[in-house]
Amino acid sequence: MATAPHLAANELVRLFDDEDPDVRKAAAAIRVLRETDSASISEHLVTAFTVSRAFPDNFGVLFHSLEQSLRLLPSTTIIACERAVEHAGAELGDLSRATAAVSRDIVTVVLRLYRQGDAAMRDRCLDVVDKLADAG
Repeated sequence: MATAPHLAANELVRLFDDEDPDVRKAAAAIRVLRETDSASISEHLVTAFTVSRAFPDNFGVLFHSLEQSLRLLPSTTIIACERAVEHAGAELGDLSRATAAVSRDIVTVVLRLYRQGDAAMRDRCLDVVDKLADAG
């Protein structure tokens, strides 16, 4: 399902909240968002993943996939950015932590959202940038 999310999006979404952390990790491997043709599927998956139990331990996979995508980012991606920065906080700026590697992808995604967004989106992006700067 992770390799063809458009064929089983609702089933994949349910797995984001599975009791087993290994199942959540496998479901989080939604690397193919960059290949998904449907904007509505991408938005659905990003939204569902952002509020799921899989997000805190696996958000780096999402941001790497979004960073690699050549398509317009779903507008709900800003919620994922805000939640990741809130969750990881100072770890994003701590080079001794694996989470720091994700910060580059988050910055790229936020900049893309800024360029493609309206004034309200740009304000939210700048707030995320401020929080990233605070994290170092």
